Amino acid sequence: SSNFPNLGNVNEDHDITLVPSWQCTGEKHLWEMGIYRSAWTDECYVNTIEACIMHHLMDIQSYFPIIFCIEISSNVTSALGPCLAAFQPELSVKTVMDCVNGDLGNKLMHENAMKTDSLNPPHDYVPWVVVNGQHNDTLQDRAISALLNLICEMYTGTKPEACSGKGMTPLKRDSVCLN
Repeated sequence: SSNFPNLGNVNEDHDITLVPSWQCTGEKHLWEMGIYRSAWTDECYVNTIEACIMHHLMDIQSYFPIIFCIEISSNVTSALGPCLAAFQPELSVKTVMDCVNGDLGNKLMHENAMKTDSLNPPHDYVPWVVVNGQHNDTLQDRAISALLNLICEMYTGTKPEACSGKGMTPLKRDSVCLN
């Protein structure tokens, strides 16, 4: 089984931001014009799905389990329906895909590209993890392998309940996400 942190508990005291974006292939004018579909790759498609899910659900506690679910799947398109049904059945695949294929998806990805382009320190690759304004290989590796542990370790205030181990939610890959 896989585990994902209940980041909603941490987010009350922390600013955790996910920005689905992609490494631009040197076509800076596409960023400035907000035109992405002509340069889409599979990664762009998946990130647009994630951006649309985030737009419709708005809070990390609602959208993070779905994004985790589709990210661990070998086929995002096949996993989207079951992941939505498991975690947010009121959000339909049609609503998400209308966003992905419409002007809204393009607008969201343009906004995300601009956020990614303005990172400090600037990004060299994706995913690019910045913690407390810092990025280095150690923080990057630790965030990818155990984000909640890193957050809890670096937080200097009163530790949220999620840091006590109660914030881990078991997720069985085979029972939720279709591959």
